[in-house]
Amino acid sequence: MKSNSRTKILYGAGEMGRRSLAYYGSDNVFAFSDRNKHGQIYLDKPVLDPATLITYQDDYDIVVCVVDYGSVFSELTNTGIRKSYVSDVIDDVRIQVAQNANADQSKITDELSKIDFIATPDAIDGYIDYFRNKLMAEVNANAKAVVNRNIFENQLYGYFDSMKKYADSDIEFYEAPSLSHGVWLNPTDFIATANSFMEPGLITRDAYHKKSKDYMFFTCGSFLHYVEQYYYAEIFRERKKRLGRNLLVFPLHSIPYADAYFSYKDFVEYSLNEAKRFDSITVCVYWNDYDSVLTQLFRATGASIVSAGFSFDTEFASRLKSIITMSDAVLTNSVGSHIPFCFAEAKPVKMYTQDVSLESEYQADFVTQSFRSNRKLWSVLAVDDYRITQEQLDAYELSAGFTQFKTKEEVRAIFDLSKRIIRDCDYKRTQYATSVRRAYRDLSHSSSPDDKLQFRLMREALPDDYEDYLSKLGV
Repeated sequence: MKSNSRTKILYGAGEMGRRSLAYYGSDNVFAFSDRNKHGQIYLDKPVLDPATLITYQDDYDIVVCVVDYGSVFSELTNTGIRKSYVSDVIDDVRIQVAQNANADQSKITDELSKIDFIATPDAIDGYIDYFRNKLMAEVNANAKAVVNRNIFENQLYGYFDSMKKYADSDIEFYEAPSLSHGVWLNPTDFIATANSFMEPGLITRDAYHKKSKDYMFFTCGSFLHYVEQYYYAEIFRERKKRLGRNLLVFPLHSIPYADAYFSYKDFVEYSLNEAKRFDSITVCVYWNDYDSVLTQLFRATGASIVSAGFSFDTEFASRLKSIITMSDAVLTNSVGSHIPFCFAEAKPVKMYTQDVSLESEYQADFVTQSFRSNRKLWSVLAVDDYRITQEQLDAYELSAGFTQFKTKEEVRAIFDLSKRIIRDCDYKRTQYATSVRRAYRDLSHSSSPDDKLQFRLMREALPDDYEDYLSKLGV
């Protein structure tokens, strides 16, 4: 139901709330409401507790600004709200996606399917909506995909799609191990949210196995190793020739609900000075930083601004690989997954050491707390020239898995094993451990070459004391 012309309270202090505020106009919005942010100020508006909205309903329209608005309507009704409305912005998004449902790609994604898609910033919001809704439609269309497994990771950045193609596998994304898209810098504990996991390196293996002896932890090295170049060879050569010797810059970028802070001016000046050694400079930015002060400063110098895309875009990894491989050296001011990716593609990385922070309203400066807790990862990159050293590779091995790459046959065997187990337990997380134990015993007694390969990989992915564990269980 569309809202009327009264002043509004926007339910949802997030991305859709931000867009709805711009759509309706700040003067027409009294406040936001959000169960997680009430008592705060968002975009210069107070954030109300949803439980108090009943006292406002006679004077304001209550407009729901979340994509899953059905559940919110139910929540509001249960608290006594007689009438609420869906944001016009969300309606427009759903209509647009429905209209494009039968097309391979919308016009907007055609415009953005280039490595330098960032040159059309007005289309970014539509681009994001297209891929986000395409993902949710795929998940919602298959009941097995919404079982309590960490299938979301396999729909980010195109890593899973690339490995599936590499292995020539027919596995579904919700049957595969969960491919972590970030980079772990310390062997710290974390919440295991998947039945099986695939990481570049071994750094979190022991912490993962502490959650369950039956969780399988596979390693595969850099995900970009399995990704095809975005460009055909001829186009790649033409673009590389135009760039000449290229310096690629990866600044610390923002993330949802957190902004990046550092001296932008100092970083730009240092980058331009370093670029004197090269023929060109390219700055790879996070899509949400297109309008940032840092990007504007770089653009003013004539630097080429590029981006790999949005997280739900399956071509992200392919673009990122081309951006990296067309460069000759990399400059950054923060540790992240881009560093092991660059090393895996034989690109030297240099760190510009400056005070950086990634701050949110929830947790201040957590980049200092988490990234800089392992200072060696910073110090080995604080070099005068651009070269890859053994000290650097050794420092990043546990995170990056430079020695953990898998063959096509091995990746296919991992996928077949994962599919076998998840189908055996009928996609039920509660039955997963039993299916792992059964597969382990069955494969250990098989003489089939395929089964032997699966068993070897399974044994490597399980804890070292797994046999003792099974014996104690009487399995």
